[in-house]
Amino acid sequence: RPDILAPILHNRVASHDAVEPGYIFFSVWGGVGQWAPYIYDSDLNLVWSGYDPAFSALGHYNFQAHHYANGTQLLSVFRGMSVGGRGRGSVLLLDDSYTITHNIRSSSPAFALDFHEVSIRAESNTAIITAYPTRRMDLSLFDVTESMGWVLDSLFQEIDLDSGSVVFEWTASDHIPLEETTISPALKHGGGLSSHFPFDYCHVNSVDKFANGDYLISSRHTNTIYRISHVDGSILWRLNGDNSSTAETYIPLQDYNFAAQHDARVRRESANGNEIELTLVDNADNGQYYTQDYSSALRVAISFASGRATSRLLQTWLPFEDGQAEHQGTVQYDMPVTGNTLVSWGEIAEFSEFSPSGKRVLDVAFADELLHVYRVMKASWIGRPKTKPDLYMYARSRDEKTQFYMSWNGATEVKEWRCFAIEGDVRANLGVVKREGFETHFEWDGEVDRGMVEALDGDGHVLGTS
Repeated sequence: RPDILAPILHNRVASHDAVEPGYIFFSVWGGVGQWAPYIYDSDLNLVWSGYDPAFSALGHYNFQAHHYANGTQLLSVFRGMSVGGRGRGSVLLLDDSYTITHNIRSSSPAFALDFHEVSIRAESNTAIITAYPTRRMDLSLFDVTESMGWVLDSLFQEIDLDSGSVVFEWTASDHIPLEETTISPALKHGGGLSSHFPFDYCHVNSVDKFANGDYLISSRHTNTIYRISHVDGSILWRLNGDNSSTAETYIPLQDYNFAAQHDARVRRESANGNEIELTLVDNADNGQYYTQDYSSALRVAISFASGRATSRLLQTWLPFEDGQAEHQGTVQYDMPVTGNTLVSWGEIAEFSEFSPSGKRVLDVAFADELLHVYRVMKASWIGRPKTKPDLYMYARSRDEKTQFYMSWNGATEVKEWRCFAIEGDVRANLGVVKREGFETHFEWDGEVDRGMVEALDGDGHVLGTS
């Protein structure tokens, strides 16, 4: 398949017996290859390229696999443009044949969907999405006094996938005052002088849920993680990464800090709610200043047991070479088979897997360092594409051997290929070869004018024919 220009992955650390089984999911934008969602196997072989030449100029973000209790599988991916650090596009849901089943668009003409949060809640069959609408606001605090200023607001919605109705909606400017921002109007984050150049004072980049339905949000430009009431949208507490908050709901940090964070997630809650564990990526660099010269992923605890709530650091994971990622990054904690943690390092084009003890058991770098990969995740997956397998055959001359090259984009159950020569209506079985990577090679010591292949599963059943 010379038409597929998938990312090349370099494995720098690999303990094959210690890594989480399953497939690797990510989507890319930037770089020199094809912008698309991709699936790779644990040996870093391509399994599926979702490249569509009709959308070659659009980026793909937040590619994930989801599993329902009834066995249904879904893929989700944001497809659209990135403009000034925010997205403009739609969320696609695909079934196990890679057919688009939903195209989720903005519920309002006032804003477009953003790529920062795209999560499917299987238990409620809902989707959580983000958007960045513009809004007039008094920016005299930042010496914008000639007229009312403009801010880039942060909004999230939870949407019912069956009806398309909005279950819950929350807007930052209704709850987070301008005084909480840690940045100033500037070229990088918007000057605030017009609706085309609004000040991105908050920048919500992840949304998760607690067991009782409350929401956890990460606001990069306030260095704060907030718990939001699912009843009235009020802020129940603030985890402020630089200990600068003066709000009554502020929880102080013990012996750690974070800044410009991404991907804040609820990991554990005690039955009485007195103990909570979170994970996040501490980018430590917001483009205007940095708090340390490397990024990290953190697991932290919040305790409400002794009157005044406090937070402490439990675990830290670092990039392979202690680099700094100004933006992006995700943590997949306590994976189901091994308990390992997978961290994608955002602007640092790599991802790492760690054992529960913190040992690095996998480290993978993208050959194209200009690639942007917002999220990397691992999951089980069974792909059953509706397309046919692809076969390419050639021989240098009629006196030389015939080469077969076969693949089936997205098919995960193929274990072997059976190759045939065809003369008229007669098929001659040339042999069976074990599947090797994305594209398998078979060589026949003779001339074959026409041929075909059958894709076989582990029991020898035919899954598809070229």
